[in-house]
Amino acid sequence: MARRRKKKGKSKKKIVLVSLLGGALALVVTVYLLATTYLTRNYLTEQIENALNCRFEMGELNVSVFSPTATLLMSDVRVAPRDSFANDGTMHDERPKLDYSKVDVGNLKVEISLFDLLFRNLDVKSITIERARVDLILKKDGTNDLEPLIASPKDRDDKDKGNTFNALTNADIVAHLRHFKLIDAEFNVVVESSKLEIQAKHVNVKLLDELRVDVSDLANMTPARFGFAAEINMFSERQELHYGMVGLDGDIEGLLFDSSTGDFDPKVELELEIDEKSHLKKLPVLQKLSDALLGIENLPFVDKDKLKAWPETYVFTEGKSLHCSFHQNTYSFMAPLTLNVGQWSLQLQTGSNFTTKDSSHVFLYKLLASPAISRMVDTSLNAMTKVLPAKAKALALAEVKHLVYDGDRFALQFRTTGSLSNPDVQLVSTLPNIGRIKKTLLDSLKGDLKDGLLDLLK
Repeated sequence: MARRRKKKGKSKKKIVLVSLLGGALALVVTVYLLATTYLTRNYLTEQIENALNCRFEMGELNVSVFSPTATLLMSDVRVAPRDSFANDGTMHDERPKLDYSKVDVGNLKVEISLFDLLFRNLDVKSITIERARVDLILKKDGTNDLEPLIASPKDRDDKDKGNTFNALTNADIVAHLRHFKLIDAEFNVVVESSKLEIQAKHVNVKLLDELRVDVSDLANMTPARFGFAAEINMFSERQELHYGMVGLDGDIEGLLFDSSTGDFDPKVELELEIDEKSHLKKLPVLQKLSDALLGIENLPFVDKDKLKAWPETYVFTEGKSLHCSFHQNTYSFMAPLTLNVGQWSLQLQTGSNFTTKDSSHVFLYKLLASPAISRMVDTSLNAMTKVLPAKAKALALAEVKHLVYDGDRFALQFRTTGSLSNPDVQLVSTLPNIGRIKKTLLDSLKGDLKDGLLDLLK
């Protein structure tokens, strides 16, 4: 009897085990069938165009569900301004191919929760974008022609809500993003107000920490952290002139959404190393500074013929890093940025800023002469004051060096404002009043010594 009971017990366990395995298999089959049934080009395009104000197109779609998440791999993705096919809800596979797009993506991989898929929700966990190409125009009013494409279709005509991505209406995308990668992208940007063209190549962005956004508590949102690398080239209109290249690599950290509206409104801090191959050429603002330096009249102790050899190419020095903040279309420099311009070091000072809205800027510069030029100025000053008594000479040199020296180097400060393509230049430094210095010194002298100094200072 005991042996029979033991056999019956084993049989029941086998039945339970088989039932569990059968149920698990049935669940996998159900999820697979659900995924392959709903996750089609037609369904995904419908969902995307319901969320975003654009026309969406993809080439191939592959769906994998043999993991806790479903993986969607889309190739040859194109995004264009919304058209009648998107507005009418025409099925993706019944539309003609796009002949124009603002965004092209080689591969787009998205991972979504299988559990949420059972309820036909698309809870995005991971996004990987490979070989994207984006064309963007920054308009004179501060807007751009890409933002309307990522706004909600419901809000596109509502001026109060604006044309931008909103966390509140796209909670399924931003609620909990574990991974995000942008690999080898290219951005082509035209700044309408200045006609400056910016080409960002080999752009790579990686989410460093999981991004969690509680749309019910945006005020306490955790800052996002991204790794960033890119090669930035700058050109004049139609790329007639190349203004230089800057390679950047580092971190970006900050808040992505406005806590009151939910709109995409980055408030971030950038700490980026500048590649050794980075350089700038004769940007209009640098040319204007060179002209302003040579145009200063009240510098009799400087041989201007030795200042004319500004190079064609400027390189970054002293730290080679970019530390700035970005918020509401404005970049603000949080640490000096130094360029080597031949015999000078040009320091862009902390507090300088420019806005992408209209290309306006306020740049503060310290122009430091090389040791060689500073010694030349020292020699000229000593020659001008060599006949003075020691006390008078010391006073004269002290006044000059207080106004136009930084330590042991001759230095001038400038400010540029207005458009970067045609800036206004202002000399900030107070120049020594040579006439007043002459008069003060001459009044303290008599006879032949006074006459000799007059001849020297003419």
